[in-house]
Amino acid sequence: MIIKDAGCFTKTFRESTLAYYSLVGGLLFLSLLSLGLAYGIYRASRLCAITTTVLFLTGMMRGHFSKAETAYWWPLMLTFGSLYLLGVIGCFAWHARGRDSAYTLERSLPTAQRKD
Repeated sequence: MIIKDAGCFTKTFRESTLAYYSLVGGLLFLSLLSLGLAYGIYRASRLCAITTTVLFLTGMMRGHFSKAETAYWWPLMLTFGSLYLLGVIGCFAWHARGRDSAYTLERSLPTAQRKD
């Protein structure tokens, strides 16, 4: 079966269905990848923070060089790019603090506030 579109022959129904499901599968994969990276950032994973930042910057640059940018491209790029960069810095700062910092903070409190 061939589908007509404005008088021109286009893809068959089978090819268009395959293209649809590959698009849906790709979007599902990207959604699951984003959820996994978000959970990794929640757990303060430096690798997930860097990967998410690189994926964001790659996507924004791809949109910029494909001439698909809108008037909102620069504000979005600067706002979300700085937030992703601050997330990476925060993950590295979190790991640089070390595990003993919470114990040190608790020991520096007056005795009335301690949980001993």
